Amino acid sequence: MGVHHHNYANASLQLYAKGALVLLAAADTGLASLHGEDVLPGAVSTQSWWTTSSHWSTDLGAKAYDFEAVWEWKDGHLPVLRNVGGLQNPTVQ
Repeated sequence: MGVHHHNYANASLQLYAKGALVLLAAADTGLASLHGEDVLPGAVSTQSWWTTSSHWSTDLGAKAYDFEAVWEWKDGHLPVLRNVGGLQNPTVQ
């Protein structure tokens, strides 16, 4: 299934397979797992969360989010790509 690095999700999200709720064991969650480390909606609503280098894998030269050239930020929303047409929904629910 590949390698997972610095993977995030909100624990309140529910996962269903074939119509049945899937309960995840603690071993199936975390930064290096398919289902990710729990992150609260309030945390991802701040620009500083996205620019904190320790939240991101630096494998292959990757870096934290760049809000100068690549991403746009509006307080209380998720980042959106600059200069991309079409609808982007940056709302945290």
